[in-house]
Amino acid sequence: GIHAAGVIIAPSDIMQHVPVFKPKDAQMLAVQYEGKYVESVGLLKMDFLGLKTLTVMKKAIEMIEKNHNVKINPDEIPFDDAKTYEMFQRGDTVGIFQFESDGMRKHLKDLKPTNIEDLIAMNALFRPGPMENIPEYISRKHGKNKVVYPHPKLEGILKNTFGIMVYQEQIMQIAQLIANYTLGKADKLRKAMGKKDMAEMQSHKDSFVNGALSNGLTAKEANDIFATMEKFAEYGFNRSHSVAYGVIAFQNGYLKANYPAEFMAALLSTYMGSIDDTRYYLVEARKAGIKVLPPDVNESEVLFIAKDAGTIRYALNAVKGIGEAAVTALVEERNENGPYKNFADLIQRLSTKSITKKTVEALVQCGALDSFNEAHRAQFFALLPGEQQNIIEKTLKLNSSNIKQGVNANIQSLFGDYQVIELPTVKFPLTDKWTLLEQLYFEKETTGVYLSGHPLDNFELEINSFANIHVRDIPLVANKDFSVAAIITQVAHKMTKTGKPFGSVVIEDLESSFDFALFGEDYLKFKHFLVVGNMLLLKGKYQQRFNSNDQYEFKVHNMMLMQEVREKMTKMISFEVDINYVDEDFIVRFDNMLSEFPGKLNYSLKIIDHENELTIAFNDRNRKLDLNQNLLSSLHKIPSLEIRLT
Repeated sequence: GIHAAGVIIAPSDIMQHVPVFKPKDAQMLAVQYEGKYVESVGLLKMDFLGLKTLTVMKKAIEMIEKNHNVKINPDEIPFDDAKTYEMFQRGDTVGIFQFESDGMRKHLKDLKPTNIEDLIAMNALFRPGPMENIPEYISRKHGKNKVVYPHPKLEGILKNTFGIMVYQEQIMQIAQLIANYTLGKADKLRKAMGKKDMAEMQSHKDSFVNGALSNGLTAKEANDIFATMEKFAEYGFNRSHSVAYGVIAFQNGYLKANYPAEFMAALLSTYMGSIDDTRYYLVEARKAGIKVLPPDVNESEVLFIAKDAGTIRYALNAVKGIGEAAVTALVEERNENGPYKNFADLIQRLSTKSITKKTVEALVQCGALDSFNEAHRAQFFALLPGEQQNIIEKTLKLNSSNIKQGVNANIQSLFGDYQVIELPTVKFPLTDKWTLLEQLYFEKETTGVYLSGHPLDNFELEINSFANIHVRDIPLVANKDFSVAAIITQVAHKMTKTGKPFGSVVIEDLESSFDFALFGEDYLKFKHFLVVGNMLLLKGKYQQRFNSNDQYEFKVHNMMLMQEVREKMTKMISFEVDINYVDEDFIVRFDNMLSEFPGKLNYSLKIIDHENELTIAFNDRNRKLDLNQNLLSSLHKIPSLEIRLT
């Protein structure tokens, strides 16, 4: 195999040292020796990683300077910034390099890091093997467990990690301190332990114990320390590597905590090529209270931009069907000659090469022309009275004709000073507006995401009550039953090689998408649900395929239309409220609600005292509720009252 980021450095022409070859579809030579052998012939192996997170930081810093007139030098970002640590303590680290996985965010909430050393240690610990030490690290940091050192002499080396061996460098330092190892010999010990080279380790063990004895340790102490080192060295992480990652993560965290709109805009711009990433980070921006505005021909740039502290404008280059050349031409013309006045002005000021019918349709469908306020989106596509063309086709045709007339006039004029004839204003035909679902459909067609909302927004209560994972989590919950809410975005009804029907399906929620197939009886059972646009609650399991050890499939147990979930699944309405909001006004409002919406559903009310970790539950079997939209509307008027269906 060829290492994705590995570079071999030789003291002279590399072909004088090792045989090389030219890989297919690559310009750089590759060595024919395996990686573990190249060092033995005197060559240096280096990994040069290209990190997108550095691009995110660069774009965010440029935007911050433009918006706030503040020039940030990453190397001067203070490592004692309180807002940044508060963000890490909340686990609000989506988009932060090395710290955005669900597992890491959970541990950060427990750890509540207060300094850069905590982040460096977490980066090293959150890996297979050392991960089991995270709870102990957290307990020792917060004083719940006593900090214990393998030997008092090791306190200076292990103090920063609360007595736990975390880094490879600690193994080397211990060997130097306890057994008088040189740095070179200590590195050989580290490698032998990491590779479990038993013969090499045995020779080091004898040497280590002898060195320790000469420093006043007993044989038992020396053997115990060596055994502890041996255990941790198997998965010990390189501290210098972890420091570099921790520093970059903190720098990005500082930008996110202090300039969230600029950071999220930079993140969206950097990952613009991936629809799943765009969707995921848009949801995260909205969770942070940042409003994401649709594309606009007079405000959007090529990339995502932060308009102010709470607003991001969608990138024109992220709209499918426009093309980079058209986007560049549109932005440059606007920058040179001012905002576009209306639709006709836009068409006239852009060349026929950069503004095509497909381009205009995409701009309309994604909402980029809404700010002209001269027509709603459907009017651009309605046929003009008595004609077989719409306003887009008519205006483009007039513009093309106008340009030809201008060229002819220019040829006939000695001085070439012909007057450009302005496009006549064409009256938009009257037609109904698109429904919200139609509008959302076209937004998704042109941007890959829903901008004005999401079809599942109307089912927030059902999703919070009956779905227990997001679509992106399906591959992460192997062999466990789960429920997920999603909309079907693609369906294909096919036949197997043996002539049996099956269905190929793509589902998505607000954050991501997932594709799976239904075969045999499952396909026949659920076939009627497989319609693009259907919103479903799916119950199932992500399990191993039959006769396979490493392939998994989504085994669907049940499907239900989201429109039917509330009525068919609800047996009780559960309310929760913080005790600090329970006063006379709350009691009166809650009692009035019970009286105003009598029905057949039981209810329960939990009053929660978070400070004292107490919960008091109430219910009245004689008073029941009718779950309707009016009830839900009235609930929003009662502060801090949360509702869940069971």
